Amino acid sequence: MTSDDKPEFASVMTAMCTAFGKELDEAILEAYWMALEDMPLEDFKQGAKKCLREDEWMPKPGAIRRSAGVLSPDARAMMAFECVRKSISTHGAYVSVNFDDPVITATIRNMGGWIELCRLPEDKFNTFTRKDFEKIYKTLLESGIKESSMEYLPGIHERDNIGYSAPIVQLIEAGMPLAHKLLGDGGGSNKNRYLREPSVAEKPEADRENEGRAALHRLLEKGFSMEEGSSEPDS
Repeated sequence: MTSDDKPEFASVMTAMCTAFGKELDEAILEAYWMALEDMPLEDFKQGAKKCLREDEWMPKPGAIRRSAGVLSPDARAMMAFECVRKSISTHGAYVSVNFDDPVITATIRNMGGWIELCRLPEDKFNTFTRKDFEKIYKTLLESGIKESSMEYLPGIHERDNIGYSAPIVQLIEAGMPLAHKLLGDGGGSNKNRYLREPSVAEKPEADRENEGRAALHRLLEKGFSMEEGSSEPDS
């Protein structure tokens, strides 16, 4: 929300306080605003509406967030890992997969891919791998991911071309609300909410070398053309 949304925010807060028999003063309004201003206005209103329908007492800011479907990064990372753990058990390494939460897909790719993750020993997977997964997931959730990181994860069947002329990809639903509620992006599709443009530093080294050669070639051409145009006429 922005400062322009504060009057409507105050109106919703007034309605909630009236419904729950509470008095809304400036200090309470400011406290709720500080706790919830990172939410999109529509999400706040939906959360408040759900609290009005289902709660018996004036909800705390955290309750409004939960009612709106907003999860903390820690909660998302834990849910994401559980989704991956169950998916490995259900589908295994042979199946190509993609997750409706693209941050999960990007995290697995960052850790070596679907096949590598499926092959880890269970004791390591549930300890060290879990910590690494949740750490990487939260980092990518905060920084954003590139579109190439969101592509599906090949399984063994596709990698070794076993019996398939075209890849069959299993879509896996993580069962979490959209992460744009944490990133502060209010529009677009689920996929596009995670995109960020790669920086120049992220370009492959070969691309940078090709760009350098092209720039040098243009500079030389320009130099030659200047020399040709600068020749003085015969006296």
